[in-house]
Amino acid sequence: PGGKGVNVARALTLAGLDTVAVLPAADTDPFVAGLRASGVAYQCVPISGVVRTNLTITEADGTTTKLNEPGATLDAEALDALTRSVVAHAENASWVVLSGSLPPGVPDRWYADVVVALASAPCRVAVDTSEHPLEALAAAFGEAAPDVIKPNAEELAGLVGASAEALEQAVAQG
Repeated sequence: PGGKGVNVARALTLAGLDTVAVLPAADTDPFVAGLRASGVAYQCVPISGVVRTNLTITEADGTTTKLNEPGATLDAEALDALTRSVVAHAENASWVVLSGSLPPGVPDRWYADVVVALASAPCRVAVDTSEHPLEALAAAFGEAAPDVIKPNAEELAGLVGASAEALEQAVAQG
């Protein structure tokens, strides 16, 4: 099992750090069985439907094709439970990482709303997302400024109105 948030939790677990992956999933989902077998601590927020699966096919010449499913839609009750679970886990955390695309039914502003909800928690917050959720977060920086964001060149270019190539060239030139 993977995905940005689970991959972060897996890396931290392998480094010997305490972590917990908080995710929307039914405890009977095959994804959760794989997560359980991996040794990563997790907290499921129950949903109906299954966790999305993605398939990446890489050809010998390096051509990559990605097939990404949308995943289960989160209703208002599941989204509220997910938010409450993240905030509750943050009370004993030094960092909270919010990452990945958002499931169907989750408003683009959700990451920004969670950053605001975490403002009084004793943790730092990192966000790694893209497209509309990243734009919504950036638009809310006045009230919802995480400690770290991790845009790639294309995502950063979109936020600052520059070209990704110009940003990459500037980095290459130091």
